[in-house]
Amino acid sequence: MSDRKFISQSARKAFSSMSGRGTDDSLLIDAFTSCKSNEAIQEMKLAYAALFGYSLKKSIISETSGSFRTLLKALTDEKYYYICKKINAACSGLGTNEDCLIELLCLLDNDEIKKLKDSYKHFYPSIPSLEWHVIAETSGWREEGSVRNRTLVSEDCEKITKEEARSSTNESFWLEFLCTRSFGHIKLVIERVKSEGFHISDVIRKEFSGRCVTAFLLLVDRAQGKDRAVARLLHHALKGGNEASLVRLVALYFPLGSQLCFEYRLKYGTELVTDIGETTGGSFQRLILSLLSCVEK
Repeated sequence: MSDRKFISQSARKAFSSMSGRGTDDSLLIDAFTSCKSNEAIQEMKLAYAALFGYSLKKSIISETSGSFRTLLKALTDEKYYYICKKINAACSGLGTNEDCLIELLCLLDNDEIKKLKDSYKHFYPSIPSLEWHVIAETSGWREEGSVRNRTLVSEDCEKITKEEARSSTNESFWLEFLCTRSFGHIKLVIERVKSEGFHISDVIRKEFSGRCVTAFLLLVDRAQGKDRAVARLLHHALKGGNEASLVRLVALYFPLGSQLCFEYRLKYGTELVTDIGETTGGSFQRLILSLLSCVEK
């Protein structure tokens, strides 16, 4: 079956699921999970409009409800549009949703940040820049590539071991190290100091608190692999009963691969599937589980 026929079939499933009396949630879930990427969902959305003359998102809004509807709507958004929309919402109104910004920004590499900056300018042309709106959260660039400066690796290792013995915190060093070094560089430093008996996570917990420690620990996990960092975010959302965060994470990091399930089990000693089952319910739960490739279909 060609990709075009496959996408057309998924669009027809989505239409059939929301036609007539009531919504066939199972068929609608099948239509979305048969798409293996956000790009495929975007193609299904276009096919749905071309075949039936309706907006897929508007049909979802009309025919579904609750967290199930919220996640389906999020999945129909193009990835960078969704991130831009959530950043804009997090920075608007009274106060800033810093937890949301941490989820949206900390896991991005250089290429992703560049795409995000361009997308933000496109979707919100009246706002001077992404940096302006987020108040410089993304103003620094990560170094490109993996590890290029072995001398700098040694210097960072030495500074971290000294941080362990310091009575005060050198915040500027940690900001520079975690927010501008490449993830490959950070990973090598983590491994080097671990071989000397130091754990960067322990040093961070000792030196920082609040959302700062949350963001820094997330960056440490990201340097060791995106799935490990996503596992941390999912665990935090599930154990905190934060459905809004759970929806964001599933939409942002779909497709959810088997490596994510492995990292979750390794880090927390429990199955991601089990925690989702204990925290969510109904069609919302079935949709999330269907999006996980580690679940037997």
